[in-house]
Amino acid sequence: MPETKPVATAPAINILDAIKYARFIPIVIQIVSGIQALRGPGNGEQKKAEAIKLVAAALAMVEGIAEKDLVNDAAFLSLADRLIELAVTLMKLQPEVEAVAAHIRALKPKPAA
Repeated sequence: MPETKPVATAPAINILDAIKYARFIPIVIQIVSGIQALRGPGNGEQKKAEAIKLVAAALAMVEGIAEKDLVNDAAFLSLADRLIELAVTLMKLQPEVEAVAAHIRALKPKPAA
């Protein structure tokens, strides 16, 4: 039998934490978009590591300003990792979405003059 490796599990997030974390989603998306714009295509793992560092710094800054621990840092960074993956996937789909939108616009009837 092949040896199975234990699967790493993300820290559990309850609904109240999820609501708190949702406030950080735009920050994560902006960081990913900014890194992609600065670095361009290629070297995804390096860009992801850079994004995680920036997300951690943003979290530290927000918690520092608030002068309290707002979220479970490990759970949030685990969620941020997944959000970064999702943001990259969505960015890759953008050309297809734009093509579908163009086809939909082409199907709209032209207004009568």
